[in-house]
Amino acid sequence: MFSKIVLNNIKHFKNKIINVTTIDKRVSRHIIRYFSQDFKKQELKYTTTGEWLYETPKYTKIGLSQVSIDELSELVYVESNCNEGDIVNQGDELVVVESVKATNAVMAPYDCTIVEINEELENNLEKVNKNPECVETAWFVKVIRVSSG
Repeated sequence: MFSKIVLNNIKHFKNKIINVTTIDKRVSRHIIRYFSQDFKKQELKYTTTGEWLYETPKYTKIGLSQVSIDELSELVYVESNCNEGDIVNQGDELVVVESVKATNAVMAPYDCTIVEINEELENNLEKVNKNPECVETAWFVKVIRVSSG
């Protein structure tokens, strides 16, 4: 019960320093996860076609932005158009998503190689519908940029 109260009111703590040692360990885990997710959202880059990019030194995760999800409404189906190891060109479809309103594609932001496809989303789109910009769970593919030249 205490953890629900804290999580429901966590936005009030954003501008204050929290002494995690004085809070229940379960609650502190949720608070740390919440704040770390906020920082990662600040690191997202957005494309003009509605994708977000989370770039690390090793790979880039690609997902659909909150704006895209709001326009599409609830996602009901996802299908990958590529396999791990495939090289795709900028603008190629990586993933096709269907919602209750429309069909949309997740596009390659640049020439890249597919490193991993998030197969967990095929059976559980709730992760994307609830929090589309969560870099841990709502990404569709991981890619590595292919250097030109």
